[in-house]
Amino acid sequence: MNIEKLMDDMRNEYLYGKIDIAKIVEELGSQGFIKLLLENTGSPHSLLRENILGLVEIDYLSHEDCIELLHAYLSEGHLFNGLGNKDGDTVFWRSFSSLCVGYFVSMGGERNFLSQDQYMAALDKGLEYMSKEVDKRGFVMGKGWAHAVGHGADMLLALVKHAKFPMEYADKVLGCIKFHVVSNDRFLDGEEKRLAKVVSALIDKELGEEAITKWIDDLVPRARAKMYTDESYEDVKMIFNVDYFLMSLHFALEEGVVSDNIRKYIKEFVATLWRRAYSDEVV
Repeated sequence: MNIEKLMDDMRNEYLYGKIDIAKIVEELGSQGFIKLLLENTGSPHSLLRENILGLVEIDYLSHEDCIELLHAYLSEGHLFNGLGNKDGDTVFWRSFSSLCVGYFVSMGGERNFLSQDQYMAALDKGLEYMSKEVDKRGFVMGKGWAHAVGHGADMLLALVKHAKFPMEYADKVLGCIKFHVVSNDRFLDGEEKRLAKVVSALIDKELGEEAITKWIDDLVPRARAKMYTDESYEDVKMIFNVDYFLMSLHFALEEGVVSDNIRKYIKEFVATLWRRAYSDEVV
């Protein structure tokens, strides 16, 4: 197979989503195919990156291949590539690796090919990554979607929904979500909705009402500067994040007694959000 022509095809907008996966696997073999995926997951070219993501099809991979790919995507060169940087192209490696991790975790759950140890390795590394990702960009002009927080939230959702998820890890998951919610980097492209789905999944796993309401109580940052001053704007951005997140969580919750109680709590909480942050000062 002419790899250079294949790369050109995957950069061609007219061929987006039309790449013949079966032919690529047949000609490259499974190891050549895996190499192709791993070498291009974080390409700064948006169409190539999206087409590579579309090639991650479990029907063309053995369970052993999937486990090999999952291990690779959790590595320093992928999920942790350049972690700590707020700009630069390494975000594409991290962000799209997190999507692949989520995909293989989900498929591993549906088809039961991940051992407890393999799943726990993905959970531990996924949580470590999401507790440290600081690049909050959504769409990057000229290079397409980075969306590390949104994609990382999708990965967390897959990890939480897996049958092997241990509920004693719920606090760590909530800690990761709080890290991104209580931030003065404003949500830009719906990240709060994807983070809210993770909390909803924890509630579906029967995380108690008291634990959730206490966590919500702890979300509001104490304002460090008086309102209507230039210095207060950093706090304002954080409070808006909390506000948008809680509204998203309100709509993300499924029907049920616990969810209905939490929705009621959120509604009352949001109504006093600014007052809580600024003590006796009213907006």
